[in-house]
Amino acid sequence: MPLCVCVACRIVVGGDSAGAITSLYLGYLKEATEGSSGNPGYSSQVNVTVSVSGMLGDKGFCDRTSGPPRYEPYGCAVNNSWDYTHEIGAEGRLHSQPALAFISGTSDLTCPYYYALEAIRRATAVGLPHTFITVPGGGHVPFEELFANEGWMRQLFNFIAAQLQPPCPPA
Repeated sequence: MPLCVCVACRIVVGGDSAGAITSLYLGYLKEATEGSSGNPGYSSQVNVTVSVSGMLGDKGFCDRTSGPPRYEPYGCAVNNSWDYTHEIGAEGRLHSQPALAFISGTSDLTCPYYYALEAIRRATAVGLPHTFITVPGGGHVPFEELFANEGWMRQLFNFIAAQLQPPCPPA
């Protein structure tokens, strides 16, 4: 592998629950445009978005889901008519959108697993680089299960590291 030295900012934004929702909005919503990094000449564009139990959907704090394979939420305290999943790769903005790492538990009723599935389906459809960690039976913010699983942690950190590699100029 050639050694390549590039001066560039590499930014990962992520969070869990409301922090994950915020990171998803920052990464994919049209209104969340790139700001000023405070360092002229350096981009503040996000390279990777990490969501642990987040969503771009409109139903949360639910009583139940339909179960596999769709996991559609029912009996939700938050029940609106908006869903921003379509913003992933929308309107020719795919090249400026960050790679996506999504972690979600199948028993999450706060930010239903359904929305993680929808985000990953959309990322796959538009060709956005992504990785998806499903925590079977995991509830909202399944950190204990995630951190205990070496394979999942390796998957997450290898994905993030691969997305942060600066491109080498042609030799």
